[in-house]
Amino acid sequence: MKAQAVFTFMWPVVLLTTAGAIHVQQGDRMSRMEAKMKSASAALASLSANLSSTYTSIGCWNNCPRVWSTSASIGRPHNSVSCGALAEAGGYKFFSVEDGNHCWLHTETSIISRPSDFSTCADGGSSCVTHVYQVCSDVTARAEGCDQPSRGTSCGCGCAIVTGMGSGDATYSHASNYRGIMVSTSAGHNFFSYTDLTSLKNHLNGIAAGTVVAVATNDEPFFHWYENSGNIGTDLNNILVSMGMPAPNGGTLSSDMFRASYAGVGQAGCGSSCPTWTGSVYTARYADVAIVLLFVHRRRPRRRPRRLTRRPSRRPTRRPTRRPSRRPTRRPPRRPTRRLIRHLFRQLFRRPARHPARRTLRGGRRQTRRFLLELPWRVEPEAWLRLAIPT
Repeated sequence: MKAQAVFTFMWPVVLLTTAGAIHVQQGDRMSRMEAKMKSASAALASLSANLSSTYTSIGCWNNCPRVWSTSASIGRPHNSVSCGALAEAGGYKFFSVEDGNHCWLHTETSIISRPSDFSTCADGGSSCVTHVYQVCSDVTARAEGCDQPSRGTSCGCGCAIVTGMGSGDATYSHASNYRGIMVSTSAGHNFFSYTDLTSLKNHLNGIAAGTVVAVATNDEPFFHWYENSGNIGTDLNNILVSMGMPAPNGGTLSSDMFRASYAGVGQAGCGSSCPTWTGSVYTARYADVAIVLLFVHRRRPRRRPRRLTRRPSRRPTRRPTRRPSRRPTRRPPRRPTRRLIRHLFRQLFRRPARHPARRTLRGGRRQTRRFLLELPWRVEPEAWLRLAIPT
């Protein structure tokens, strides 16, 4: 799930007197340790919530006065992740976050009749606007035909099975004289005989928009469906397509549908903009059973982008090198310094000397002086000095 837990801690401001200033450092150390421990626990709670809770946004309602149930008010501070984890743990189908961080757990088992005022809003809603979410689970719909090899051994000519829908979980077996189509929602389940397709059509049309719907057949459900008396087969195909479930046999009504199987999971009223998790499976008479396993409303957790450097530069280069140096400069200058420019300019454009002879003489004098200073001088005795003096 795409959400991160955000926890806000309000620390009291304490005025320290001169006598209590001695314990400032110790208090700071303790407060830092407590903050680290609380942030670690918050991160752990966020991780566990991301791994466990599954939910989807169903819209935003003006909640002043209250339009959703208020008996289970959790309070603050929460967001969609932490509030959703509480809703899933408590078995609630709906929850909402209002005024930024106020969590509500709602006792409704289906979406309220009043339509939402806004299709979307902030994660935590706003003042008097509550963002409502629906908790969902993984749904499995299994349809078995009479001539299909993998049908249940205790189901006679096949079973229609739906799991993961809460109150809508059910199994209808041909061994108990059931033959037709099962429709399941979170509020409950209904079974319609293959001869009572008009009641099936009316039931599907009466499901509230946004409700998750699972359909499964057993034995032989399509005899009157493909006969299409009064366009009943065409109407049923259109209703299924409007819920995000492709029609059986690709929408083609023919006798090839005899003893075939059909299973699907969709969302009522989604039309041409159905969620990606909706779908259906159709298998022919002698093929294997039709099974749909969908992860309904599952949100993938966000992946943090990989950090290439520990301390990225504030002003990165526009065209980075293919092989950057191991220790790049932290803040490379935009423009080279003036001293460097002057040095380069002097090296490239040297002026000729005004007095070349004088410079040559100065250079010769320096070399001569250096040569004389480096000679091995020694102190001569006085005897040698007498011999050197002419008489």
